[in-house]
Amino acid sequence: MNVTLKLGAAVGERAKHCAVDAGTSLSRWVASLIEREVAMQADREPTTLLEALGCEKFVKCDREDFEFKRDEAPAREISF
Repeated sequence: MNVTLKLGAAVGERAKHCAVDAGTSLSRWVASLIEREVAMQADREPTTLLEALGCEKFVKCDREDFEFKRDEAPAREISF
């Protein structure tokens, strides 16, 4: 896939130098940055509904706080 990027002059020059320092072309250097970022995002994808909600309060909760047995209807309070 071809992508056109518009960078300011200073950033563009610095990026060129970074690519040269890495021993690659600017295009390949930018592509590797994007590939790394995409891979990191894939690693961060939520695996549970609580993670998908993204609320830090839920991190402290145990799974048992949200599980109820079918034959019971316990009254529970969960505070965050």
